[in-house]
Order: sequence, then C-alpha cells, then structure tokens
Amino acid sequence: MSFAPEELFAVAIAAVAFLAGFLIWRARTKRTRSVGLRLEAGPANLRFTCAGCSGKFTHSRRTISAWEKGGRSFFCNACHTKWQSTHAPSGHGRGARIITGEPSAKRGCLGMFAVLLAIPALLALAVLQYV
Repeated sequence: MSFAPEELFAVAIAAVAFLAGFLIWRARTKRTRSVGLRLEAGPANLRFTCAGCSGKFTHSRRTISAWEKGGRSFFCNACHTKWQSTHAPSGHGRGARIITGEPSAKRGCLGMFAVLLAIPALLALAVLQYV
C-alpha cells in the first residue's frame, strides 16, 4: 500500500492542526492543581469580613480578582488604600511590565505557528525527496 505525497502532506497538516487545537483548548481551560476540574466562578458568599477593620462589605472587582488568584483574606477599599499608601510599589499591578521592562505575560503565538507550519512542510519535502 503506497500513499501519494499529497495524501501524506494532508495527513501531516491535519495531525498538526489537531494537536495545535488540542493544546490551545487545554491551555485556555482553568484547572485546579490536583484533579483538573474547572474552578468555581467566584466566592460562595457575596459579602466578606475585612481583615483590617473587621467590617462587613460586598465583594468588588478587586476582591473577586484576588479570590480568583487564591487570596482568602480581603480588605475593604479604605483599608486597602491605607495599606497602599504605607507600602512602596513592588512592581505588581497593571503598569508593572511597562515600568520594569518585563516582557508581557500574554505573548502572541506567531513563533509556534511558524514551527507548526514548518514541520509538515519539512515532512513533505522529505517525502518528495525519497519518492
């Protein structure tokens, strides 16, 4: 049983496309460390107790973001602002990458795309050379 070079090339392209799609899908799903199940969407209770002043407050975007990152003790806006004024910027936050010159965490996938395209092309060249 022999295959035409075009058929081998098509199979290689399909395999690379499937692998790339699978890896992208896997990277975009949120996973826990142990089981691999999706994380919950947010905290179970809409209100939290401030770790600074012990007052009861409703979660804000900031506290929900902290919860998603793993934080479990939250501060109200007043205590958070007070804490920020007493601590120097540590390079965290929205503008940190611009100030410190660190590369962006979300980079494009042009290099990986080029590699994924080059592999089947090289395979096709190899098949054409030996056929």
